[in-house]
Amino acid sequence: RWIELQKKGLPPKEIGRLLEEEYPLIQRLERAGSLFKSLPSRYKQGEWFSLKSLKVRVYHPTSQELKVVGNFTLFTDEHFHAIRQAYIQLEKAFVDQNTNKVELAKDHLSQTLTQAYSLLAGKTIQHAHEKQLNYPTFNQLKAETLYVHYPWIPLLITIYSIGAALLLISYRNQWLFGHTLAMSIIIIAILCHTALLLFRSYILERPPVSNMFETVIYVPWIATCAAFLLPSFRRNALAILAACITSIGLLIILEVTDLNQNLDQVQAVLDSQFWLLIHVLMVVGSYGIFILGAILGHFYLGMFIVQKSETTTMKQLSSMILQAMYGGTVLLVTGTILGGIWAAESWGRFWDWDPKESWAFISSCFYLIWIHAYRFHRIASFGLAIGAVGGLLMISFTWYGVNYILGTGLHSYGFGSGGEFYYYAFL
Repeated sequence: RWIELQKKGLPPKEIGRLLEEEYPLIQRLERAGSLFKSLPSRYKQGEWFSLKSLKVRVYHPTSQELKVVGNFTLFTDEHFHAIRQAYIQLEKAFVDQNTNKVELAKDHLSQTLTQAYSLLAGKTIQHAHEKQLNYPTFNQLKAETLYVHYPWIPLLITIYSIGAALLLISYRNQWLFGHTLAMSIIIIAILCHTALLLFRSYILERPPVSNMFETVIYVPWIATCAAFLLPSFRRNALAILAACITSIGLLIILEVTDLNQNLDQVQAVLDSQFWLLIHVLMVVGSYGIFILGAILGHFYLGMFIVQKSETTTMKQLSSMILQAMYGGTVLLVTGTILGGIWAAESWGRFWDWDPKESWAFISSCFYLIWIHAYRFHRIASFGLAIGAVGGLLMISFTWYGVNYILGTGLHSYGFGSGGEFYYYAFL
């Protein structure tokens, strides 16, 4: 195209203008490739270009020739040219198939990029009232490297499964050493689970509960912590077993589904560390305790079918189910009210019967009705177990159904699609 315009005898500046109109530089930089995006754009905040964009050529009216593009990054000109030279050396080493030169060129390019990025690390990208978005520090990048290089989810599934199997065997056979070993393995699983959450929190500088993937990691962690912290729970191995089942089931869901696992920045509507901590952590945390109570409810009902009458173990399960209902309801109701205060700040109204709000209200009412029915002796332990299972169905729709099946309302930042068949099968 450049040659065609020259043949027409157009002035150099006109040629430059026409070429930029037909082949905008930004688009050509973006289309250079999607791999090795390590060059921060000086044209658009938060945009990164591939190293292949270093070879893009532009027309220079002064010399009337095509030359490699100038510095289009936030790096200094000195660093930019050093990076381009290091990248070209790496490409040449690959073409020559010289293994030693390839390794040397890779190290040189890595060092050059590190030196250039050191001027940006931790610096602010965007700034607004009381909020800012920063480039990650080198420590955050190291944490992200550890996070992405290890199969955390399969590892957790394996450790929880081993612990749960040993716990079940030791419980059935009254094997004291096996019980101790199982508890030790489960504690290791919880520590790894905690590390996973801390990694995401440190890398993203926020609580890890802003999308479905993160909540599915956080909920089983709450369930296992509750099983170890609540006094009546930790005295009974069945509560720990129920927590392991919760973790294994939810983590397997993460493995077999295509939920977004990316380390994305938080949606603007959620950009409040204060409200994410006290509202979202409380509401989503209640789901973990409710699921734990529901699995204990299944245990109770299964034993009832076999025993035909209530045993001492079943009475202990009933007590734990009630405590789970208490704990989950306190978190859910309090978190929902605090969410209304956040809504008043963000949207100018406390309550609007948004589907998410409505189902949080429905779930809260269900548990409150069941708790009152038990306290006023309208139902006994069997009815309490039924309520724990039924409450889980309510919570599942509040958590998943509103976002993935209804897909309407102001909470659109949490919307997704798919999985309806599996959800109906679960119900």
